[in-house]
Amino acid sequence: MNWLLSFIWLVPIYPLISFLGIVLGRAVFSYFPSLRSSASVTTEMNEVSEKAVSCYFPKSWSLFFTLSATLLGLFHALASLFWLLAQSPTEITVIEKNIPWLQVADITFSFGYLLDPMSVMMLFVVTFVSLLIQIYTHGYMHDDAGYAKFYSFLSLFNFSMLGLVLSSNLFQTYIFWELVGVSSYLLIGFWFFKPSAAAAALKAFLMNRIGDFGLLLGLLSFLFFTLSWWQSYLLDHSNQALLSFQAISQSSVALLESAGPELTALVAILVLMGPVAKSAQVPLHTWLPDAMEGPTPISALIHAATMVAAGIYLVGRVYPLFQASEVALIVVTCIGVLTALIGAFIAITQTDIKKALAYSTMSQLGFMMTAMGVGAFSAALFHLFTHAFFKAMLFLCSGSVIHACDGEQDMRKMGGLFTKLPVTAWTYLIGTVAISGLFWTSGFWSKDEILLGLETYASRYDFAPVVFYLMTFAAGLTAFYMFRTFFMTFMGQYRGDAHVHSETPVMSWPLAILAVPSLFVGVALSGLSEELPSFASYLTPVWMEQHHQHTVSLFSDIGNRSQIIGLTGLLLAALIYGPWNLLSAELFRKLLAPFHKLSLKKFYFDELYSFIAAKVYWSVATATALFDRKGIDGLVSFTGQSVMFTGSVARYLQTGQIQLYIAVLFFALFVSTLFFLYKLQ
Repeated sequence: MNWLLSFIWLVPIYPLISFLGIVLGRAVFSYFPSLRSSASVTTEMNEVSEKAVSCYFPKSWSLFFTLSATLLGLFHALASLFWLLAQSPTEITVIEKNIPWLQVADITFSFGYLLDPMSVMMLFVVTFVSLLIQIYTHGYMHDDAGYAKFYSFLSLFNFSMLGLVLSSNLFQTYIFWELVGVSSYLLIGFWFFKPSAAAAALKAFLMNRIGDFGLLLGLLSFLFFTLSWWQSYLLDHSNQALLSFQAISQSSVALLESAGPELTALVAILVLMGPVAKSAQVPLHTWLPDAMEGPTPISALIHAATMVAAGIYLVGRVYPLFQASEVALIVVTCIGVLTALIGAFIAITQTDIKKALAYSTMSQLGFMMTAMGVGAFSAALFHLFTHAFFKAMLFLCSGSVIHACDGEQDMRKMGGLFTKLPVTAWTYLIGTVAISGLFWTSGFWSKDEILLGLETYASRYDFAPVVFYLMTFAAGLTAFYMFRTFFMTFMGQYRGDAHVHSETPVMSWPLAILAVPSLFVGVALSGLSEELPSFASYLTPVWMEQHHQHTVSLFSDIGNRSQIIGLTGLLLAALIYGPWNLLSAELFRKLLAPFHKLSLKKFYFDELYSFIAAKVYWSVATATALFDRKGIDGLVSFTGQSVMFTGSVARYLQTGQIQLYIAVLFFALFVSTLFFLYKLQ
């Protein structure tokens, strides 16, 4: 056990070795033809020759490399989890190791790892969910030409995400933050021969660059205002690193004293831009639904359990920075509320099952961000933890449906799949119930803790009750649109043309395993039982001890109200989209036509950004180019032409004839003499 903790830094190294092994294996196999696989792989989307396929690692090797790396990481994660649970929540020992990496003048940047409750939680989520998704991927991508390449990208992403989770300081976090972005770009655009997939990858990359630019400015500003404090602090804490997470609380106070409240708020908001883009928060959210162009396992891994959760994770890591500015916390809250509501509204009208789940993810991340804004710190992380399991399961269920229906993603061409795909249907139902917060599943405990935190927040400010009621309404919408997807996909009569294939065990078993934490991990960590640890007791940092730890009881007022709201959403979805069709969906579309159009057009964000890019940005770029050509280049050209003209005139005076030079000399003397005589008079 101790050696697993001592070598915890190997957790991100394992997938890096896997990535390099698969990539370098391609080179080896290209030079040694006898080692190549003889299997020829073709798909409907991309036909490749045997030679093109065989230059990759054999499937079994790439699968073994990737699974072994993740499994080893899971062993370390479990060891760290047992180590954490063996400690008292009030006396938690934190492990941090750092080594100097880069020296710039008198500033030293370090690389290291930090093992504390937050990193242990994320470490377990990433390794556990990744392992199941990688097993599932074998069935989903088995006939794809880029099978080995896909697993190499999965390994690269795991390396980036696990490195981010274990980072001990903001400098190191930013490096892995960017690597996560690169990995997601490769995975979203994996089927790059599809124009839509290539465009989606580019869109995700550009949107995240906007957020990451703000994050970089925020980190540099934070370092600028607190550099002298850090240098003094590190003299007494040599085991920590510059921008260490362990000292974020004290350094945020130093920032407030050095820069003042206005600049502190600005720094916090700049830092927030990174999580806003990475966690698909309004207004940098439009990349997430388009990212569904990637293979479904990527949707489960990146867009449910890991990458999008990284934004919430970073906000949690630097939370004292936001606490130093009430303005920043209000901004966090407003962004979270808008994201939760807009994501829920758009999900109502989606017909693509993966895009409906994508907007659902966006909405749930809005819940987490709102919880961070109102001070329900542990509730936000608790929902991040539970959401990872049931949302990954929901995405994998959608992949199972798409795989069985020959690539069909339109729910209007599905229906009646409950009997044909029983494991998928039951696990999807479990995930739907969990995300709706019903029947004391995992989502009930985590989401209701957020609502309890919002209720506490509502009692402190005059405007805060609006936040509580809006988020309660969003919780009801969640139940409605999720049960809508369930009824449209699995109930009624089959409306599609494709032949529905049966489920495969390699894809069904991960669903069944994920169903267990989706049902029970919430109640296990709710603090309801004295024999089991409370999530909040371990995930509430020392600097938040003065804040109330929100814990929901089994039949609390907030729990009962959320059950009623969730059941109302379920009932309404059943009446409209259930097998009985008691209410007409078309009637509601006509009655709520303006809202329906707004939802269908996704609140016109894409049109707005297209207008900005095509009209505003293009006009500014055209004017700038014109100024550059006519103004800057014109001035430079005028200078050069002036010199050329002067030279062309002056060259007539340089004839090489001495008599001409003497004549000019005497002419100059003559003019000078006349001028001198004129002055004498």
